[in-house]
Amino acid sequence: MANAEGLTWIGKGQLLFSEIRRGIHMPVVTARENRAAARDVYVPEHERAMAHFSSISPDQKSVLIIEMDHTAAWQPCRLVPFDGSSRGRQVGPPGRCTSAGWSPDGSWMYFTVGTQEGQHLFRQRFPAGKTEQITFGPAEAQGVAIAPDGRSVITSLGMQQSAIWIHDAQGDRQISSVGDAFLPRFSADGNRVFHLLRRSAPESTNDLWAVDLRTGRSDRLVWDFQITSYDISDSGSEALLAVKPSHGSSQIWLASLDRRFPPVLIASDGEDRPYFGPNGQILYTLSDGRANYLFRMNRDGSDRSKVVPHPILTVMSVSPNRLWVAALVAVNDEQATFSEIAIPVQGGPAKRICSGFCVARWAPDGKFFYVTVDPGTPSHPGNTVAIPIPAGSTLPALPSTGIHSLAEGLALSGKPLIPQSELAPGVNPSLYAYVKTAMHRNLFRVPVR
Repeated sequence: MANAEGLTWIGKGQLLFSEIRRGIHMPVVTARENRAAARDVYVPEHERAMAHFSSISPDQKSVLIIEMDHTAAWQPCRLVPFDGSSRGRQVGPPGRCTSAGWSPDGSWMYFTVGTQEGQHLFRQRFPAGKTEQITFGPAEAQGVAIAPDGRSVITSLGMQQSAIWIHDAQGDRQISSVGDAFLPRFSADGNRVFHLLRRSAPESTNDLWAVDLRTGRSDRLVWDFQITSYDISDSGSEALLAVKPSHGSSQIWLASLDRRFPPVLIASDGEDRPYFGPNGQILYTLSDGRANYLFRMNRDGSDRSKVVPHPILTVMSVSPNRLWVAALVAVNDEQATFSEIAIPVQGGPAKRICSGFCVARWAPDGKFFYVTVDPGTPSHPGNTVAIPIPAGSTLPALPSTGIHSLAEGLALSGKPLIPQSELAPGVNPSLYAYVKTAMHRNLFRVPVR
């Protein structure tokens, strides 16, 4: 089954699964095994949204949907009719629902949901009963499988910790030690590594930290904000923060990293993924309800306009001179349904970086262009190539149709592969930061009756 995810047989050659339509837009459909008689069960409204997994009720009249919104954030689970007659409604507790299932008699819905207290197992009586939490404590739950007698649920319980590591000429070493650290990036001079850090305690926020590689000192720069992404100014004195409050739309804040002024709220109507742009502007993404667009505005939030008229899926990175944006966009050609392109902020033709999913980033000094040519998996870190950028240019000489293979990437690089796919480049290909996650989990049977 090409272009299918979350496949379930529902009887006599009938299937329930997710498929990508355009870009990364993913609805849930049903069809025969030969893909005949296909029809939609649930289609997310936004072209960036993805309905990844589905679970049909025992009577085959209802379906639980696990979906991401246009910011790639997991949403509460959704209950929809199998006949596709309505968009249904959200069920279960508010939070990040990543799996769901039904009791054998269809009287209970089960979920694993991430809340401020962690990822736990919940249940709710069908169709609209009160939500009950089943697991508690520091161990977090992932996945749900209901026993045939309905008296127990099997889930994966455990804990994990993510740390920031540095690779340099001396080898690899860990530079963060507590909580979950993620989203590293180097300062423009390569002397500091910024990252987000979330403590393991309930109600913790994603705080912005920086580690000085010369002294090893780690400083908390911005805290008490639920930061989802960030950008650092060329001087290293300011940060743009994408913040997701507990209620309401995402926001953009400007923070002074030496606390010369308090954090300033710039936008609060769903603006996301901010970056410092040219001429003192701010670049960001904004949804119109169906698609994401790349926008610009002044530092005070005024004079807003689209950078390009066509939609984008998400921004991946911005060049050090702030003149180019690497973004995923939907395409319809023989190569892929989406690709990564480089968009000139001040006008001009875009350039394709690769077809399909890849991650492209610039070195802090703009001398190398890093492209992930081999995406990682939980058991394989993936591979990245570092492509030299000619003096006076912002991009290397890329093929007109983008990079299609590992061999093409290596030919452009002329250097050994970097054995990481999710990395933050430093000032040379031997210096980079990455996230290493230690996970300790096992399967447990949890009684529910």
